[in-house]
Amino acid sequence: MNNFSQFTSRHGWLNSVICTIKFTASLALILVSCLYISVLRAQADVVVYDHFDDGVLDPAWSISFQNSTGWTYIESGTSLDVTDINPTVINPDSSGTWARVVLSQDFTLLTDFRVGCDFSWDSENSNRAMQSIYMELYDIYGNPLSQFGSVDAWVADRGGSYASAGENNYWSGNTLPYNGSASVDISRVGSNITVLWDEVELVSGEADNPLSRVDVRFSYYAYDGPGGPSLFGTESIDLVKIEGTPVPLPCTLLLFGSGLAGIIGLGRKSLLKKA
Repeated sequence: MNNFSQFTSRHGWLNSVICTIKFTASLALILVSCLYISVLRAQADVVVYDHFDDGVLDPAWSISFQNSTGWTYIESGTSLDVTDINPTVINPDSSGTWARVVLSQDFTLLTDFRVGCDFSWDSENSNRAMQSIYMELYDIYGNPLSQFGSVDAWVADRGGSYASAGENNYWSGNTLPYNGSASVDISRVGSNITVLWDEVELVSGEADNPLSRVDVRFSYYAYDGPGGPSLFGTESIDLVKIEGTPVPLPCTLLLFGSGLAGIIGLGRKSLLKKA
C-alpha cells in the first residue's frame, strides 16, 4: 500500500471528499451533455420532405386501404397522380362508405411546426365526380390536430375546401372549380395553429399535444343511384414538407436518475466499508 492509500485509509473523511468531487463532476458532465443535446434539438428539423419527383413512391410512406382493394397511380414529374380507387362497395344512396387509400408517416415528436403541401384535383368537368384529397396531422395520442383538403361529396354539386385547426373548422361550400390546385401552409407556434390556403387564412385554433404523424388520404364515393353513377377523376399531391422543433429530452429526469444511482452507490460503498 502506497503512502497516499495509507493516508486516505486513516482519514475516512478524505475518501468521502474525493468521492463527492467525482460524483459532482459526473453530474456536471451529464448536465452539460443534456444542455448541448437540448440546444441541438431546439433547432428546426425537417422530418418529412417529398417532392414526388423520383418516379417511385418513397418507402417511408406506409399504405393502407379502407373499403378498397387497390388503386391506380403514377409518380411523374413532381407529383403523385391518383387516377383510380377500386371500391369494395357500390353505394345506392348517400349513407354508404367511402373507398380510401391512406399514405402515412410517423416521425419525431414536434412542438412548434410548419407544414407545407401543394396539391390539385380534376373532376373531369363533371358534377358526378365524388372524390377528395386530404392531409391530416395527428398528435401522439392519435387525435387530429389539423386537416385540410378539397372534397366533392355529391353528384349534384362541385367540391369545396375544408380545413380544421384544433376544435375549429372551415367549409367553403361548393365553390371550387372542377379543376384546380392549392398551396396550403399549416403552422403552430405555442398552442396556436393557423391554416393558410394560397396565403389566405381559413381557420385557426389551439392544440398542445406534440405532432407525431401525417396522413395523406385519397377518397372515392362509388355511387350508382339517381343522378349517378359517380366518377373518380384525378387527385394529385405535389409536395409535402414538415419541419419543426423536436420535443426536448427530459434532462431533469436523467439527472435525477443519475444522482439517485450515485447516492445509492455511495451508500453501498459506505456499508461495505463498515462491514
